[in-house]
Amino acid sequence: MRTCAIVILTVFMPISTPIFFEETAMLKSTDAEQINAAIRKLWSFNDAERRDGIEEIARLGPIAAKPLSALLSDLIENHHPRFPTGKEDEGKKALERYIKSARSGRDEDEEAHNRVSKLAINSRLMQDAICLLGELKAEEGVPVLIRIMEGQAQNSRGTGYEMIALRRIGSAAVPYLIKAIEESHARASEVDWVIFGYAIELGEAEDESFPDQENQDTDEDDEAEIKEIAAIIRKKSLRVLGAIGDLRAIPFLEKLLDRTQDKFEKEDIEEAIEKIKKVKKEPPKELPAGTGLTSIRVYDPLEDELNDSCASRRR
Repeated sequence: MRTCAIVILTVFMPISTPIFFEETAMLKSTDAEQINAAIRKLWSFNDAERRDGIEEIARLGPIAAKPLSALLSDLIENHHPRFPTGKEDEGKKALERYIKSARSGRDEDEEAHNRVSKLAINSRLMQDAICLLGELKAEEGVPVLIRIMEGQAQNSRGTGYEMIALRRIGSAAVPYLIKAIEESHARASEVDWVIFGYAIELGEAEDESFPDQENQDTDEDDEAEIKEIAAIIRKKSLRVLGAIGDLRAIPFLEKLLDRTQDKFEKEDIEEAIEKIKKVKKEPPKELPAGTGLTSIRVYDPLEDELNDSCASRRR
């Protein structure tokens, strides 16, 4: 069982914003340039410019899915702070000040730490990329979205942006969600916790107040934790399947219901089946052509649980 310790990396952002999509035989150079220019705007310190970038990516459509997925994967694999365009030097200097003070053994530079926290845009970038993948209905983004859902499994009751995005992607996400349920135990034993933000490397710590958890846990403890995480992965996947409302999931869910012993999980499965049947009886009304999220907030049973919804990010 891999422990849930956060591995924190010291990697500084390059001064220039990275290129997320290179020209290929399948994509015109003008398209690649437009995509990269729009994604660069997500890094803007100016909120109006950032929102323009969101609108441009939405207009570009599915061809933006691959670079958005690549950006999201990079953010969850490399946790170093990202700073907005024009603020890179300021952010880097504050980060260096904080690391130097923390490693010195003296009091940490709280002012520098606060400045890094204020400037870092990791969480914002993740939310923007996740919401856009959902709006684009990008099947290409499903694997990384499910990886985030699994990596956030410790938040058993919460509805994350990634769940809303999977719901919006819809039927294309169903096979992936079924597979997540089927493989929940194996995935739980190898889960990589996702940091929804940034982390700072301070070097090797020899602090006895943080004992080696892996050495202390028994096999029984590990198995109990794996089972708990697996149950949460299944619960989240069931909620999204219910919200998507694809009848093709019913046969799998009925078989799952027959072999499930846990009372509460049976209730979750029954609820998902009921919701799927209800969605098909009462399909959502189509929005008029040309109506975007900027002017109308589409009701979503998952999204409604978030105070700052994906829809509101474009207002």
